[in-house]
Amino acid sequence: MKLTPVRKAPAGWLFFWLVTLLLGLILYVFWEPLRSTEFILSLQRYHSTGLDYFFRAFTFLGDDYFFLLFFCVMLWCVDKPLGFSAAAVLLISGAGSNLLKEVVALPRPSIEGVLQPESHAFPSGHSLTAVTLWGYLAVKIKKPWFWAWAITTIVLIGFSRLILGFHVAGDVLGGLFLGLVFLAGLLWAGSVLKIKRRETRLSSTSLMLILLILVLLGLIFVWSGLVTPKIPGFLVGGLAGYVLEKDHLRFLTRGSLRQHLLKTLIGLAGIMGISLGLGSIFPSTVPVLIFLHYALTSFWITFLAPFIFTRVKLCSQEKQHAYHDRNH
Repeated sequence: MKLTPVRKAPAGWLFFWLVTLLLGLILYVFWEPLRSTEFILSLQRYHSTGLDYFFRAFTFLGDDYFFLLFFCVMLWCVDKPLGFSAAAVLLISGAGSNLLKEVVALPRPSIEGVLQPESHAFPSGHSLTAVTLWGYLAVKIKKPWFWAWAITTIVLIGFSRLILGFHVAGDVLGGLFLGLVFLAGLLWAGSVLKIKRRETRLSSTSLMLILLILVLLGLIFVWSGLVTPKIPGFLVGGLAGYVLEKDHLRFLTRGSLRQHLLKTLIGLAGIMGISLGLGSIFPSTVPVLIFLHYALTSFWITFLAPFIFTRVKLCSQEKQHAYHDRNH
């Protein structure tokens, strides 16, 4: 099964695979030199307060808090289908990145004055998820200006991880390489699922069965310690919200600037309430409770908050007959 983008732009996909192959070869041939801290130590000589703020701004574009805000705004105010699919791409690639870190288990560089995160080094999760998210959005949006933004952001996020001392070059290049592989795989899987759904008319019952499988897999990964509880939690809560929203709500993202601002404020206030309320109840050392915490957060984002928006007239809903005409 060929991807639609391949049929439309074979030259672009040829370049994509050449870059992926080149990154893979560089990693294989220069693995040991790329694990050295000499390069990032040399970058530290150019360290300054202004430069630090600049690169911390770009590294923030790969952080959980940014993604949470980004997807809330996209789902509630911009493009619901694209928001759902991009969030799934991010969470799946994030879970893959986390799993690879635990399996490879390479230590982060020891740099004086740099407080390192507790996670392992390879691959750079910021680089991998930057490639999958911004690359996916660029493929879907298909605008030259967005391609320029996506490539610039991916490069600067990767470079920020070096200059801030969180990764060696091999970690970042590994994240870029694996991100491209993940992106290609997710785009292929998405095209196959789209065709299969069109052929089989995947029902809500089937989606709920998928949800049950994800719950079981999520709990297995959480108990085994291979994946942080928040990723399967977000996936499970998000899919449950998606199924309920699709069957019972079907809200529309269009609205005035005032409505968008109110939706964002109400929605983020709910997230803060969940985080502060459940965070004080659920111990951070109990993985299953953390799993439930993040599942409830994503369920709020995908269903509970939009439900409130429709009830207070901050957004409208699709007409029942129009929905059924389009899906049956």
